[in-house]
Formats: sequence, structure tokens, C-alpha cells
Amino acid sequence: VMMRFKSYCQWLQNDQANNNCLVMTHQRLVSLDNETNEKNPQLGLFTPETRDFFSKWVVTDGQQDNELRSVEQATPESVVISGDYAVIRFPVEKRSQPPYFLRKGADGWMLDFWTMSNVIRMNHKNYYHFKSFEHPYRFAFSDWKFDNNGFPIISR
Repeated sequence: VMMRFKSYCQWLQNDQANNNCLVMTHQRLVSLDNETNEKNPQLGLFTPETRDFFSKWVVTDGQQDNELRSVEQATPESVVISGDYAVIRFPVEKRSQPPYFLRKGADGWMLDFWTMSNVIRMNHKNYYHFKSFEHPYRFAFSDWKFDNNGFPIISR
């Protein structure tokens, strides 16, 4: 998980519009990378709810390797920020690459996997869809359309 987020932060560092918003998170990750085990669920880069969620979740090396490969093959489309909430979005055509939710805290941006796990689902083809639109990150998708099952619709 940390490796994946670190890759996104490196991309964000090159995006001047969002650079100032996520610099602190990137700096925290660089220092954490040398000090902690990547599977530590109590890292400060996670929201408190995510820390509790991950403390009950086993992540294997294989899962982390698969996630890293997925990140290396995907380029974020944009970062949408509203107040203390941010979403890293991927092109709607990349249906197997779900968005990432972040919440700003006193020490910087934190990944909100807890909310992601409650509102985003993957189907049998590994395409994501929203189980619910009742979440504080909905603002980031106001320009997208969704079908009745919560899948983003590709406009041509």
C-alpha cells in the first residue's frame, strides 16, 4: 500500500496545481519508507478509521506486488480537491483502477481506505463501481455519469 501511494505522490509532485497540497504527505512517506515496515497498519498516512480497518486485514507480499504492477501501468487523470478531501482519479476507461480517497489531517494527507472499502466494489471482471454515493468524496465525480449499478459510463 505504501509503495502504491508513494508512486502517486511522485506523480503528484510533478503536477504543479496540486503540488503544494500533497508535499507534506510525500515527505512523510519518504521518511517512513526508511523507518517502518510497509505492512504496518498504524502508519500516519492512513486515516484513523483506515488504521483500525487494516489492523484486522492481512496483506500478503503477492497482493502488494500485484498492486505495485497495477500502479506502474496506470497514470492518474487528475486530483480533485475540496477542502479537506481529495480524490486521485484515473481515466474512466481504466475501469480496473479505482479512485483513491484522501483526507487532510493535522500532519498532512491521509489515505482513506476505510471509506473506499465501504463504497467501492469490484466485479468479476475486476471493474470498480460505487455501492453507494453517500460519501464525502462524491464532489470529485460531479462531471461523470454512472449507470444504475454505480459503474462509470464511458462517453465517446
